[in-house]
Amino acid sequence: MLITNLSTGKTIAESGSRINHHVASVFKVPLAMVFMKYLEGTAKNELDLRNTLSSQRREGKTFDRLMRAMLVESSEDATAILADYLAEKKYDKKAALKSFGAENTILGSRNSNAEDMALFFGRLYSGKSFRFPSTSAYLLDLLSAQTPEDATRLGTIRENGVGIRKIYSKRGSIALEDLVVVADTGIVEVVDGRGKVTPYFVSLSGTQRKDKKASYRDLEAELLQFTQAFSDFAKRS
Repeated sequence: MLITNLSTGKTIAESGSRINHHVASVFKVPLAMVFMKYLEGTAKNELDLRNTLSSQRREGKTFDRLMRAMLVESSEDATAILADYLAEKKYDKKAALKSFGAENTILGSRNSNAEDMALFFGRLYSGKSFRFPSTSAYLLDLLSAQTPEDATRLGTIRENGVGIRKIYSKRGSIALEDLVVVADTGIVEVVDGRGKVTPYFVSLSGTQRKDKKASYRDLEAELLQFTQAFSDFAKRS
């Protein structure tokens, strides 16, 4: 768990943020960033990049449609298509990850930690990690899209009486016999009574441990306790 004020860089709360674990579908954010970094490297300019997104196709779908399917709908098929494309192009994904400052993220096994995720989301929010400013804006727009599922986890902050401008986030869930993961990671823009906007990076993840069995429902409830605690903090700030 990690909560950071992106305006000041101050850590608000932290627990196990350097411990690597399975992050489920949250890994789709760094994959999307790596994919866009590859496309930027092949584009002449921003217009060329937009044309590539809207016209180039894989398995009958444009890159833009695949990106939306991966980040908004969390489609595993779209994720596999984009990952396979990078592999086909022999793109150095590890070097791309390091260019964002991340040293502990492994895309293939969906393994990362909260500190790396803070780097990905922070760089994305700052807009300084891409060749074109529109690239960050494009990805943030996808991460801010709301589905019914997004009303849960970090989305519950809206229901807790906190002024919110936008939430840019990615949920992750796995419910297997030997692996249960419930996660939500993103940036929450909190608006105070004077209209001031403060962005917070929030990474919450509940993972079943070998020494303690936990159900999907248990972990979901644990995340809701954290979002309530963050909501209480935001209202006081």
